[in-house]
Amino acid sequence: MKKKIIEVLKNCHENNKSLLAFNVQNIYHLQALKEVSDELKIAVIVQFSARYVKQFQKRFGFEFLIEKYRNNYMYYHLDHCQDLELIEFCIKIGFDGVMYDGSEHSICHNIDITRKVKDMAIPYNCIVEGELGEIGGVEDGEGGEQMSHANLNEVKEYVDKTDVDVLALGIGNAHGFYTTLKNIDTSLLLKAKKILNNNQFFVLHGGSGLPEEIVKETINYGVVKINYSTQIKETTNQALKEYMKKDELFNEINFENTLISRLKEVYIKLLNTYTI
Repeated sequence: MKKKIIEVLKNCHENNKSLLAFNVQNIYHLQALKEVSDELKIAVIVQFSARYVKQFQKRFGFEFLIEKYRNNYMYYHLDHCQDLELIEFCIKIGFDGVMYDGSEHSICHNIDITRKVKDMAIPYNCIVEGELGEIGGVEDGEGGEQMSHANLNEVKEYVDKTDVDVLALGIGNAHGFYTTLKNIDTSLLLKAKKILNNNQFFVLHGGSGLPEEIVKETINYGVVKINYSTQIKETTNQALKEYMKKDELFNEINFENTLISRLKEVYIKLLNTYTI
């Protein structure tokens, strides 16, 4: 029987491990994740940015995707989103988690909307992720140096009033590959953990390119979910270049095998490092 995602996160927390979330953009990304989770019999999060939820729904429909690509180990999650209609759609269609990102707004607005999302999600056993301190960079580009840090004075009020399941704190991390690590401050997680009496689960955004020692340190401080997006895109680019070297007319089966093989290598390596 499939465990509820909150139970998986609790197990990760108790065993100093983390559930990994991979942002998918196409069926190949999804198929590779299904094969890996089936083979390893280990939980993974299939994560969608808001625009790709719309794209997948338009092309395939999530009823089909959930039926075809969900097993006892795959959990669906909506990444950064402020569109309440889309969040509600994902909750009702059967996603296991959604993220409302109100980090760019005032703390009062962030709390108010996150609480509304939480109330929507409770009847569906869907977890809610919130954010304090904007995560730097852009999801499709390079991480820059202007990353932000969460205001620890807001942490307790935010968690108490929203009852958010998992919290993404800005610790100088960013989407995209990093040009510098000098702004990363993992101590913010430890400080927040103490403020919240060790009871809060945290999320690490921008896992791509972070050294293993930094990632493992964040897990020690309560991170139970780590996001990977840029690394999946880079692996896709590399697989495309590898396939083009074959110098053959396009062969869908050969291309699919090349891409899925390379993706699986990345998935397995990361899961072996932080989850197994």
